[in-house]
Amino acid sequence: MAEKAVRPLSPLVWLPTFATDEEDVDRQHRKLMVDINELTNLLFDGHPWSLVVAKSRELREESIEHFRTEEEVLKKTVYARFNQHQADHRHLVGQLDDIVEHLAGQRRASRADIEAVLYLRSMLIDHFFRKDIAYKSHVLISRRKR
Repeated sequence: MAEKAVRPLSPLVWLPTFATDEEDVDRQHRKLMVDINELTNLLFDGHPWSLVVAKSRELREESIEHFRTEEEVLKKTVYARFNQHQADHRHLVGQLDDIVEHLAGQRRASRADIEAVLYLRSMLIDHFFRKDIAYKSHVLISRRKR
């Protein structure tokens, strides 16, 4: 019997506590989690580097679309920290651009390239589940006022 490969990272799992109660934002968060898991699988299951790069590009595009959706919600609900959150998004887009551009320039993965993919994963997770969860109560209160 062949041994099963040890997964260095557990897959992300959606929990109800992550929900912001904004349907579009939550749907996008769930999709982004699936895509982050797919990227991790591509990286560690020995798939061609070109697939890792393509998935990284897709994740970048989906993240940018998510940031737009989120900013519309936060602007509409007059979120007090909107400007800071928007600045966080711009910073993340710059990082995503740099990482994806770097990855696309590589023919195969070095240890540093793998770490770049893992950094992309961790920075998105940090934003979605630390920074985005911070506005959850604001959205809930705003919804009650409508």
